[in-house]
Amino acid sequence: MKILFIAPLPPPMTGNSLAAKIIFDELSKNHKLKLINLSKGGFDQGINSFERIFTIMRILKNIWVNNKDVDSIYITLSQSISGNIRDILIYLICFRNLSKVTIHLHGGGIKKLIFDKYSFLKMINRFFIKRIGGVIVLGESLVNIFSDMITKQKIHIVTNFAEEFLFLDEKKIKRKFQTKTPLKILFMSNLIKGKGYLELFNAYIGLDDELKNNIQIDYAGSFESIKDKQTFLNQIKGFKKIQYHGIVQGDYKKK
Repeated sequence: MKILFIAPLPPPMTGNSLAAKIIFDELSKNHKLKLINLSKGGFDQGINSFERIFTIMRILKNIWVNNKDVDSIYITLSQSISGNIRDILIYLICFRNLSKVTIHLHGGGIKKLIFDKYSFLKMINRFFIKRIGGVIVLGESLVNIFSDMITKQKIHIVTNFAEEFLFLDEKKIKRKFQTKTPLKILFMSNLIKGKGYLELFNAYIGLDDELKNNIQIDYAGSFESIKDKQTFLNQIKGFKKIQYHGIVQGDYKKK
């Protein structure tokens, strides 16, 4: 099967790009894939430079060239306004092949951030989505995002996941909880606004000294900018129970 695969692949490593990479690698074992990489190379949202505009134009051109002679088209959706406009343009380019399109929503913010706030954008999305082949969401609670746009039989649930090597056996999990002091908190995610890493830090510094001594916080992940990273490192300086480990992968991530 020939598949046009339109999604962001790492870097940077995000939940969306990790899932896309694993799907891409698995599909590549048995199918012929043409990749259109949507990755920005960073965490910034929206179209914020002329360079990004030209990149989007190249992406749309590549989709125009490659969407005709394929059996299936896979698209991961954006949850920003500019990204949604880009997705609408992709639908338009692939209009004759919409029945071959499967869209994959990694998250649930699109309803609150776009569909509920901008009825005109929702109307345009509905026009295209009701014609596509299928929708993938992360859970039952997200089905209603598209339930008034496409028949429920075409909405498929693929739950969120973690890489298999990260899982521990039951004996190791029980051993981890035998010692509860200090209480160890791991924050492993991209350290960007909205993820809550600063809220966790502020909650910690608001505790009394006795509680602080009984809590250990480990941060791991990538910052949005060098400036944000340095600001955070300065904030946690002097707190012996807080440590930043940088970007972690492989066995160190599991540890």
